[in-house]
Amino acid sequence: MSGLVPENRFETALRALRTGYLERLPEKLAEIVLLRQRIAADPGDDLLQMFQRATHTLAGSGATYGFAEISVTSRRIEHLIMALLSTDTDEPLPLADIDTAIAALRTAIEKIHHGDVGVAIIPVQSGDTPRDLHVAAGTTTVALSASLDDPPTALVRPVMLIDPSLNGDDLAMQLSYFGYQIYRADPAHAIGDQIRAHTPAAIISVISAATSSDVTVALTANRTAGGGLIPLVFISDDDTLTVRLNAVRAGGDAYFVRPLDAGQVVDTLDELTGQRAVMPFRVLIVEDDPLVSSLYTAILENAGMHAHVVNDPLQVMGPLDDFQPDLALVDLNMPGCTGIELASVIRQHTRYLSMPIVFLSGETDRELQLAAMLRGGDDFLEKKHDPHHVIASVRSRAERARDLRAQMVRDGLTGLLNHTAIENNLERELIRSQRTGSPLTMALLDIDHFKKVNDSHGHPMGDRVLKSLARLLQQRLRRSDIIGRYGGEEFAIILPDTDANTAYNVLDDVRMMFSQVRHQSEDSAFTVTLSGGLASSYTHHDAATITSAADVALYMAKRTGRHRLVLAGINDVAITNLPPPPPPIPVISDEPVAPRMIVRGNQASGVAHVLVVDDDNDISSLLANWLLAAGCRVDVVSSGEEVVNLLEVEVPDVVFLDVLMPGINGLQVLDLIRDAEYDTSVIINTAFSSELIAVDALRRGADDYLRKPFSQRDFETTIERTISRLQLRRQNAALRQQIDRQQSHLTTELRRAARVHADLRADVPPPMTGYQLAVHCTPGDLVGGDFYYWQQPVPGVLNIALGNVAERGMPGAMLMTMVRAVLRSTIRETAPQVNMRYTAEALTPELQRTDDLLTLLHAQLTVDNGVLRYVSAGHQGAVVLRAASAAMMALDTLADDALGGVLPHTETEYALDLKTGDALILFSNALYRHLPARAARDTLIAAICAQPDAADKLKLLQGILEQIGPQHDDSTILVIQRA
Repeated sequence: MSGLVPENRFETALRALRTGYLERLPEKLAEIVLLRQRIAADPGDDLLQMFQRATHTLAGSGATYGFAEISVTSRRIEHLIMALLSTDTDEPLPLADIDTAIAALRTAIEKIHHGDVGVAIIPVQSGDTPRDLHVAAGTTTVALSASLDDPPTALVRPVMLIDPSLNGDDLAMQLSYFGYQIYRADPAHAIGDQIRAHTPAAIISVISAATSSDVTVALTANRTAGGGLIPLVFISDDDTLTVRLNAVRAGGDAYFVRPLDAGQVVDTLDELTGQRAVMPFRVLIVEDDPLVSSLYTAILENAGMHAHVVNDPLQVMGPLDDFQPDLALVDLNMPGCTGIELASVIRQHTRYLSMPIVFLSGETDRELQLAAMLRGGDDFLEKKHDPHHVIASVRSRAERARDLRAQMVRDGLTGLLNHTAIENNLERELIRSQRTGSPLTMALLDIDHFKKVNDSHGHPMGDRVLKSLARLLQQRLRRSDIIGRYGGEEFAIILPDTDANTAYNVLDDVRMMFSQVRHQSEDSAFTVTLSGGLASSYTHHDAATITSAADVALYMAKRTGRHRLVLAGINDVAITNLPPPPPPIPVISDEPVAPRMIVRGNQASGVAHVLVVDDDNDISSLLANWLLAAGCRVDVVSSGEEVVNLLEVEVPDVVFLDVLMPGINGLQVLDLIRDAEYDTSVIINTAFSSELIAVDALRRGADDYLRKPFSQRDFETTIERTISRLQLRRQNAALRQQIDRQQSHLTTELRRAARVHADLRADVPPPMTGYQLAVHCTPGDLVGGDFYYWQQPVPGVLNIALGNVAERGMPGAMLMTMVRAVLRSTIRETAPQVNMRYTAEALTPELQRTDDLLTLLHAQLTVDNGVLRYVSAGHQGAVVLRAASAAMMALDTLADDALGGVLPHTETEYALDLKTGDALILFSNALYRHLPARAARDTLIAAICAQPDAADKLKLLQGILEQIGPQHDDSTILVIQRA
């Protein structure tokens, strides 16, 4: 075995695990047989549940280790037992069916131990839909995930690998990414028998100078299968003429010398196996006679075309947009709309100008036929034509139209749609999505550090990288998905009928596969990664916004480390707040790029801590090795009780939790974790095929769900996604705590400011013999800018001030405090005109800096004679109620300006007499803006005058404010009444 490449430690561990699993299979079978014997004697529920558990465990582990037949037969037994558990009947147990299934399981295990299975490609069922194909090659398991529900654009074909050195694992993996299933020829069996048994689409044979003669002789004699020669490709380390000559004599179709360029091998296999299948032509038949349309449908579909029928010509536009035909067959004479009229309408849409329209009619007049063609038709078929003529006419027209359209809408290098075609398709698919209510996701993918590829390996090599990604996308996506080269190294993908999460999972598989594709240049092999951004039609409804959102998400993926996908609106952040990008990861190397695990744990070591909970030692050991290889710290327990005990000591970042366990099951453990509010993510996994378990687990707080059997790639992708979400959740929680602390501090400060503000406003009216004083002052928020002030500078004189700072809230309160302090120092027993001048000179510089305004009214009352002198700086809320006439008189204040950037234009001082019973009422803007119109004002005046004292008048005015409703402005009312 000297020709073997030395295994690394990870591969050695996997091989040991696989060997140990094989050694324990007979024990597992013996346990199942013993349980079968026990339930025959005692068919109680306890034994049946133990029996179900044994088969359930084997069903989950078999395919994970690469033995799908073990899983299939075990699950068949499990389903029989589950049927018994769910049926309340006294009928005898169906032991014969169980015995048959156990016999099939025994046969499958014996085949494995006798080496009959070898290394084969095994389809694994996920529910009722084939989801994954596993290539079991030694210790390497590669999963080829299908995309969504439709078949991929290229068929998956088996290729036989003849490699005596057992050194083709890397080649098998590389080809598997592009849809080729590689299985090895067993050296213990004749090559011819294996070729006839498997009928491969192609044969790859590794030869050398020593083996080329024997191998080529065997292949020359056994290359036929199904009546034709199987394509034959040779690979060798030897470039000598002798070895090449042996390959030619064996009928070799291609010869490659190591180191291999997997892209060139894929190109050759595509060409030899006809991998690039031609899409069937799509024909829209518009014919009002169902019998005729059914006949033409049968003719065309028998010729391998797809046909869609519209019997009502007035309903043609919807099917035309959805079906996107290569050609339209249109009846010339139809009720409601003739074929010529319909063709004219179709030609009004620029996207259908190049689509051939062929008229159908029983009309034989050549002149009428030509006239019809001049009105938008491309050809004319008489309905009496034989089927061969119809098929030939349709095919030739459709083929020419498709070729012409391909030249117009396809990228010359990759064969994908070009930028304009992608945008047109996006517009159309969004319209269809809105019409049908179905989801749509758009993705933009960009190759990381592509300039380095061109600079290091040349532009031809860069072109090969672009073509390899294009081919991988075509292989992995559905036929209904629309793929285009958006520009440079950027690709656009439209996934109709696909929600954002499903699209993310599918394209994330593509991302991981592409990172492991090896590209061979002249001097070295290298790998390349990609980044992507996705956006959904659920949150972005038109082409411009969904494209912009995907582009922003792509930009974020680049800025936050590359080699990742970002889903717009889910895990993105504001572009302006992005942290500086980390150092770029190496993308050009001699080794494949390993899957990047996004790790952020709560441990000092900085790696993620994962707890694996599974009572199947084979599964838990395998998962632990996968996690250790990915750089995680791992603990393994086998029961729910152990989880509870461990969580009391340390909380892991992720708990990977099996559902079916003895004692406390997985869902009960999940409930305990969520009830205790541990800061950990939980991934539920089980071999049950029902989606109800997944839904139940997610509703109970699980972060993700993984169904057995799963591949290493599926497992690592799920762990990576979960850790990334946990990291984001913890960051958000820390941010919320910081915001809550700041909010709490701010609230405390505001409440304290409100108390200080209230204390500053609470001036107690001085004792005034012969006068009544009442005041109300309430800020619109906790604090505000309204204020009042009164003082007795000398006996017998009362100074009064009422002001309103235009700014509200805390800024207004700060300015108000400054103004009141200035008033205390400037208002004396001197005349109001003098006091206001000093006040304005002191305040104007401050107000200029804050760019704010202040309205202020200052009055001075001589107590003995009731003379009131006043000056106003823009304050309008001031009236006098005359008791003798029950009338209201506004004070002369409108001519003066507010204090602000400049001094008041005028400093006019006014005077009036307060007679017995008269009241001076000063108020701020909150009341001034809501005084009633003149018609209702007399009623209000009479009501106010009827109040006997100042306090009653104030109460009535407060009632007006209460009727208005909640105010966002400060409100101040001051009443001075001469008794």
